[in-house]
Amino acid sequence: MLANGAYHNPVIPRTAERLPSGILQLHSSNYRNPQSLPEGPVLVVGSGQSGCQIAEDLYLAGREVHLCVGRAPRAPRVYRGREVTDWLTESGYYDIPYENHPQKATVREKTNHYLTGRDGGREIDLRQRALEGMRLYGSFKGIEDSKLLFAPDLSTNLDEADRSYNGIRQLVDQYIARSGIETPQEPPYVAPWKPQSDPRELDYAAAGIVCIVWAIGFAADYSWVDLPIFNGRGHAVHRRGVSPVAGAYFLGLPWQNTWGSGRFADVGKDAEYLLGHIRQALTTGTPPVAHTLNDNATALSAGAPAAATRR
Repeated sequence: MLANGAYHNPVIPRTAERLPSGILQLHSSNYRNPQSLPEGPVLVVGSGQSGCQIAEDLYLAGREVHLCVGRAPRAPRVYRGREVTDWLTESGYYDIPYENHPQKATVREKTNHYLTGRDGGREIDLRQRALEGMRLYGSFKGIEDSKLLFAPDLSTNLDEADRSYNGIRQLVDQYIARSGIETPQEPPYVAPWKPQSDPRELDYAAAGIVCIVWAIGFAADYSWVDLPIFNGRGHAVHRRGVSPVAGAYFLGLPWQNTWGSGRFADVGKDAEYLLGHIRQALTTGTPPVAHTLNDNATALSAGAPAAATRR
C-alpha cells in the first residue's frame, strides 16, 4: 500500500537560477511569516491557496506585494448563511466520483480553489486587493536580463476564477431551491476592479524586489518504488487506488475517487474500498488489478473548493 500522498518535492523552476543571489528565494512550504523575510517588496508566484494566502498575509502586514496570477479558481467561503463546504457536502456534490464529475477526469488537473481560514474563514478577492494596492500580473513565463516576464493572461485568469466562484454559488442556489430550504438571498458578485491591460514584464531591480516566494506546488516523487505503476510523467496509474500490478495499491491521492480522497473527508471510505479488494485477494489468492485505467494518470490535484489549509 502506497499511502504517502502526492505532495513530495517542492517545485522551483530552473529559470530561478538566473536571479541574483541578493534576492531571497523560497518555496511556499518554507514561508512562515512576513517578519521572516527581508524588508522590501516581495513577488509571490502562483495563485493557488498557498500563493494567495501568503500574498495576502504580506499585504496585510504592510508589505508591497506583487503577485503572479495563474489559472487557479476561487471559491466563496460562506454563502447564504453556511460554509460552502457544508452546502456541497450536504448536497452530495463531494460524493461524485471523478469519472462522473461534470469536468470529467480534467478535474484532477485543476489547482485547488483559493480562499482562507483567516479571520474565522472568508474568501479572497484578488480584484479587491488590486484595488487596494496589490500589484497583479499574469502567469510567470521566465526571466530575461533584469526583467521578469509574464503571459498576457491576467484578465483571462481573473475572469475564469470568478466564473468558478459564481458557478459554485449557483450550485448552492440550485440545491437550496431543489430542497425547499428557506435562507436569505445574497446579491450577485460585482467585480470591484478590472485590469486596464495585461502587464508583460517587471524589472525586478527597478522595483526593488528583495524576495520571491515560489507557490507553484509540488511534484510527486515515486523514484523509490520499483514497479510499473506510473506513467511517463511519473504519476500514479490506478482506478480508485487499485494499480495495474496485482497487490499494489494507492491511498490518499487527491481525487483518487472523490474530492475528499486526499483529505480526512473520504480517505476512510477509500481505505474501506481497498480493504475489500485486499480481503478478496487473501480469500481467492488472486489480487485484483485495475482493468479500466482511463486517464487515471493525470496530474493529481483537487478540483472542488478545499479547506483553507491546503498545501
